[in-house]
Amino acid sequence: MIVFTLAILLLAALPCLVTAGEAAGLPARPSAAQTPEPAWPRWESDSCRTVFPGRPDGPEDPTAASLGGSAMLRFGWWAAAVDGSRTMIGEYQDLHASPFWELDQLSTDGLRADNVFLRGTDNETTQAGWSYAGPGLRAELDYQRFLHVLDPDSLDNFPQAVADPASPGSYQPVAGDLIAEDLNVGEDYAIRVQQLKARFQGDLTDKIRWRLNVWGLRKSGERQVTALADCFNHPQIAGDARQCHVLSRRQQIDWLTMELEPRVEGKWGAVTVSYSRPMRSFNQNDQPLTRLYNSYPAIFQHQSMPTQLGSEAYPDGAFYPYAVVPENLTQIDKLQIGADLTETTHVYGLLYCGSTENRHRQFERDFGGFDVRLTDRTIENLKWTGYAKLNYETNQSPLALISGEQLAFDRYDETEIECTWSDPRQYGGCGCEPVVVPCVVGEDGVPDFFASDALRPLIDYTRTTAGLNGRWTPFRAEPGWKRGLAIYGRYEYRLLHRENAVFDGTLEPAVVAAFRQSSTDTHLIHVGASQRWSRAYDTFVRYTARYDSQPLYGVRGSNGITNTSLPTDTHLVEIGGTWTPAANLLANLTFGVQNRFQDSPVADFDEDSYPLTVSVWYAPAPALSFSAGYAYLTNWVRQAITLGDDFNDGAAYSPAARNWDYGGRSEVWSLGSSYAWTRRLLLHGNLQYVRGRNEIGSTVFDDSYVWPEIAELARDAMDSTRLSAGFDYRLHAGATSYFRYNYLDYGDSAQTTTDGSAHLFLAGLSGRY
Repeated sequence: MIVFTLAILLLAALPCLVTAGEAAGLPARPSAAQTPEPAWPRWESDSCRTVFPGRPDGPEDPTAASLGGSAMLRFGWWAAAVDGSRTMIGEYQDLHASPFWELDQLSTDGLRADNVFLRGTDNETTQAGWSYAGPGLRAELDYQRFLHVLDPDSLDNFPQAVADPASPGSYQPVAGDLIAEDLNVGEDYAIRVQQLKARFQGDLTDKIRWRLNVWGLRKSGERQVTALADCFNHPQIAGDARQCHVLSRRQQIDWLTMELEPRVEGKWGAVTVSYSRPMRSFNQNDQPLTRLYNSYPAIFQHQSMPTQLGSEAYPDGAFYPYAVVPENLTQIDKLQIGADLTETTHVYGLLYCGSTENRHRQFERDFGGFDVRLTDRTIENLKWTGYAKLNYETNQSPLALISGEQLAFDRYDETEIECTWSDPRQYGGCGCEPVVVPCVVGEDGVPDFFASDALRPLIDYTRTTAGLNGRWTPFRAEPGWKRGLAIYGRYEYRLLHRENAVFDGTLEPAVVAAFRQSSTDTHLIHVGASQRWSRAYDTFVRYTARYDSQPLYGVRGSNGITNTSLPTDTHLVEIGGTWTPAANLLANLTFGVQNRFQDSPVADFDEDSYPLTVSVWYAPAPALSFSAGYAYLTNWVRQAITLGDDFNDGAAYSPAARNWDYGGRSEVWSLGSSYAWTRRLLLHGNLQYVRGRNEIGSTVFDDSYVWPEIAELARDAMDSTRLSAGFDYRLHAGATSYFRYNYLDYGDSAQTTTDGSAHLFLAGLSGRY
């Protein structure tokens, strides 16, 4: 939405239109400059003049801004009429009546130049910028502020608590294992985003240059957060139902991310050296949220479980914080070196190390690595690059425990009471040997519940990559069509090693197995050829194959069932080309076929995709142009899905596997046109239509299973239309009027709560002085 809006506003904000093709959304064609016949009208704006088609823009005379400066002022007003929900059609823009204004000031003394602009596109969107270029210093600063409306997640598919009319302030019991509660039903959520980018550079000596990059991002507003309490006893429902309780509510957030990167670089002959130190911090000032946890209290020898989970001291449970976003600080040291070994051989190296400090849990993640590349052009018509990369990540365990982790004693102690199967003591899901379900085992070998040694070691990673790519043009020096042939290829090997990637799964009662996922190795092969048959026609064909051994997969701890969406084999074939038979016609086509699959004891799925893109630009006359585009993406998946949270013993929740068929289709249609009716009047319009469909063929299980028809819950049928039309009319030298009409429409037949449409009208004037 924001890209579309900015594109429309750009047409209104630009002091001139570059070409008819560019007005329709296509890039300029620098090789197609032609002088039109005098009979064709030529559009002239208040600050520039353009000859159709494709001639680059330029000031009305070379000295317009040579000394002194110039300014452009633009003002208009948006009028809006909205029907339905604003969530999707106004995801990144305000849909209320609002002013539209812009001020752009350029000044120069012939040696130094600076440009300042201020722009407000609606009530919630503001942009500002400043750039300076002069002896010894270059600076660029950009600020933008906009609204982001968040689509709330509805809990309508969960059983809801209903007020008990016979007992005010209480709810009626809810049957089943789940209950949901939304404290902000039907309310909208939105955050305001502010982003700052600044870049400065200057020369210390004739060989050494300094740079400073600054980046900041602030998000503030309201978001939806949810939390799940297991084995929860709702205090407003009579009895002791003990259900899984999903709670949704509103939270005020304020996130600030700041990054500072000082850099020094120098060049001495054929050698270039650069050192930088990026530093990024994340800080938050969020609204603290807590929720009630009151699972069964477990008392042993007068020692209670953690208070926030219910205890002798807190028989009704206690409140525990959630939706906490950890504050952190990341610092990296980077050293880059590049050198020309010969006239045809270049080497490049990157060495870096750094750490991320989690200030919420008081521990660090250390990382580092290198990247080395050698590029050579010694062999005629052949360019190749060999490279090797390594990256490692190591994690510390938190130095301090929080909340429920602070229980410093073992729940059971073999030295005091012998642990036997006849005395299971399954508090918190743990029991004596043999352990029935996965749980934490203390230092004495006895299962504990939230003991001080209950934290699982974090996974450490080491990624190693080595590869070779090249491009060969064997007939480059020969005449004829053969000189346009290019052959390229790439081979890459990757090894991902994991430490502490061990996950337990209970295969059957009293049998727990460890699933180790220590490494994944990948072979990537890419080959292709392109042929430029003539100045007007070129084609290409590409093939990519990827083979992954033991990709990461998920393990269900309660029954040892595994599954993943990561393939072991991926194959992609692409063909396409570009056709430019004349300076005023361009057509492009790309089509691909992709297959991803895995057939192993871990997972069984097959996925096919067929991406297609087509674009055309045509200017039948110097004052008229058309553009059209079409994109189509399909995604067909057949995967074995297993549901069930028990062992295969015939019970109602025994694991059962069925093949699910998923189909996803997305289409994007776009049309655009621009017409210079007279020297003063320019007409233009754009239309975009997006259609998306996501469906699961069937998820029905046998009658003995209790799972609902998930296919209906997962269905998505979205249609979106965006229309823009308007004109620019040049009143006289230095003044232009403009008008825009935008129509936005969004509809989802599967979830109509976000359906909405809007009519937006903009009228205004712009002037130059």
